[in-house]
Amino acid sequence: MIKFKNCQITPKDVNILNSAVHEALKDAHANVELNYISWNIQIITLEDNNTKIPVIVGQGSETENIPADYTITVRASCINDDIQLESIVIDNPIKLNNPINYQLSPIHELYIMETAEANQPKQETKRETHNQISACSRLIQEIYSDNPDYDSNMPVPKVFFSKLDFDTYMSNLSVTLEESILLWMESTGQLSVNMDDENISVPTILKNNIKRVYMHGPARNHIKVELANNTVHDFHNMSASIQTEICNEILSILPVI
Repeated sequence: MIKFKNCQITPKDVNILNSAVHEALKDAHANVELNYISWNIQIITLEDNNTKIPVIVGQGSETENIPADYTITVRASCINDDIQLESIVIDNPIKLNNPINYQLSPIHELYIMETAEANQPKQETKRETHNQISACSRLIQEIYSDNPDYDSNMPVPKVFFSKLDFDTYMSNLSVTLEESILLWMESTGQLSVNMDDENISVPTILKNNIKRVYMHGPARNHIKVELANNTVHDFHNMSASIQTEICNEILSILPVI
C-alpha cells in the first residue's frame, strides 16, 4: 500500500501524488496535460470518536499562473499515524467526458511508484546492476512492508456456511490471482504466456485446452485467456479451479537472470 508517514506530506510524497495523477490520466486515455498542481492537505479529527479523516485536494492547470481548471481528490484513510491512499478522482467538466476514478490496485501502485522513481532527481552514484524482476520485487516489498494486513500465511476459512460465503471468498481470490499474473507479466516483460511453455516448472494440465494467457486492455490491467479452439474468454469469468491452475503454472516460470 502507498502510505504517507506521520500524516504529513513531504516533497517525495508530492512526487507520488503527481505520479498518481499522471497514471490516472494515462489509464483513462485523457488527452490533457496537467503540469501545475497545488496540493492542499488537511487532517480532520472527529470529536466524538477521535477518528482522523485525511482530506487531500489538488488544483491543477495546464500552464503556470492561470486559474486552476482541474479538481483532484485523493481518497485516503488514516491508519495509526499514516495516510493510506485509496483512489484518485479527477473531475473536469470541460475536457473530460467523464470523471476519472483511479483505484489504487497493486498493479496500479506499481505503475505509480515506477513513475515517481523516474521523476526523482538523478543521482550521479553508480547504480547496482540488477534484473527487472528483482527490481520490481524490491519495489513491491517496499510498498507492502509496513502493511499489517499483508501476510502470506493468512488464514483460510475452515468451512463455508453458505453459498454467499463461498462466492465472496472465491471472488476475492479471483482478484488476487489476476493481479498476481499481471504483476508477474509486468515484472518480467512477458506479456503473453503459451501454456505449453517448456519453462513451466509444475505439472501442466492446461496445455491441451488453453493456448495462451495474455495482458489485455488499454491500461493492460486485465487478463484474457485464448482456448485451443481459438475462442477468447475473460480471466475473471472463468471457474475458480481454472483460474487457480493458470496462476499456478505461470508463477512457476522462473525469470531469466
